[in-house]
Amino acid sequence: MKQVHVYAVIAALALAIIGCGGSGNDSSSTTGLTGGTPANTPVVEAVLAQDGVVPSDPTTFVAQDPLNIQVEQQIAFQLVSYDTAGKRSVLPTSGWRSSDTANNYGSLADNSGLFVAGTRATTTTLYVGIRYLGEDYFAPYQVKPRQATVAGQIIDELTNKILKEVAVKFYDKDGTIVGKVKQPYNGSFRGSVPLNAVTFTVDSDTLPNVPGKPLTYQRYFRYNGLTYATGDDFCRAPLPVLATGLNSLASTVKLIPVKGEAAASADGCG
Repeated sequence: MKQVHVYAVIAALALAIIGCGGSGNDSSSTTGLTGGTPANTPVVEAVLAQDGVVPSDPTTFVAQDPLNIQVEQQIAFQLVSYDTAGKRSVLPTSGWRSSDTANNYGSLADNSGLFVAGTRATTTTLYVGIRYLGEDYFAPYQVKPRQATVAGQIIDELTNKILKEVAVKFYDKDGTIVGKVKQPYNGSFRGSVPLNAVTFTVDSDTLPNVPGKPLTYQRYFRYNGLTYATGDDFCRAPLPVLATGLNSLASTVKLIPVKGEAAASADGCG
């Protein structure tokens, strides 16, 4: 399938580096049903591979944002598709390739897609790719230093529906952005951030609103009983005190629908 989207130029460059040619899918921009990719369209995703074991059951996996891999972490790249009901299926593949041809930042098993990150963090975005039924698919990835992993979930406040591809940005005490992560299809994001990250906000540009149509969601989110404006440069939600390893948010992050809901206002910063 050939798609025209904002990453078309990057896709062509990445595939040229990988040596595949053809068309591509960028899993950071289109994956699953809610992000613009039609049902049953293959996309590249990453999942945790504890102790090097690639999950064989597609229903029991922990999604990993490939732009938030940490040094010495083991993950598996998979080519998957979602049907109209949202059921995830792993497609049979072999011949995985990376633009990191010298294995400077990790090793990639061509038959299984298992990626073992090395001890060095990447300084640029790399790409992993696979050919399936004559078409090429790829995903960008980065390797971060060993630092905190912030886990959370973004849902619709009214329906509790998991909202895919909404991005969360993390900031230090000076208001400098220090990390970003997108929520995957299964609805649990894992962002890699330094220990000095203290606040976060929802990226307004990633709210699931259809361009040219009335807004689906207000530009506000609720977290731990308070309301914050998305993308606010001065008032952001607090993170727990972070430690190396897994850190969970204090509550789910809830987006506020426009339809049937009163207009929200921020009270999270007093």
